[in-house]
Amino acid sequence: MAPSGAAWRCAIAPVTDFTPDHGAILREDVHSQAHYSTGEQRQYFGWNDVAYRTPSQLADCFIERFPDLVRSGRGSDWSYAGWYCEMLGRTYPDHLPVAFGNWEVTGDGLVCIGGAREIRVPLPPLP
Repeated sequence: MAPSGAAWRCAIAPVTDFTPDHGAILREDVHSQAHYSTGEQRQYFGWNDVAYRTPSQLADCFIERFPDLVRSGRGSDWSYAGWYCEMLGRTYPDHLPVAFGNWEVTGDGLVCIGGAREIRVPLPPLP
């Protein structure tokens, strides 16, 4: 979460960029090149030419604009893919998981914001 609590943020990075003890926290020495904040609204990753593209078209743009990141993420990671599917199911249709913010995130899972009730999802698998 942004320090103000008004925007949710995410970074996309290869598994090697995450801390060995938490599957959702980037290492301190890493700064992902692919960031998005809900404060950017439809300017995904800061791009001003994608507001009305479909998800498939956005994926094509991502592949084209982040080739090194895409290359570093190639391969199978069934543990993470399974966690991700479960997270999507639990958070549908209006929650977002929060791994860190201007407060200590503790417990046995990620707090999810949005929706009428607070929910948690398990932590992603360790890298």
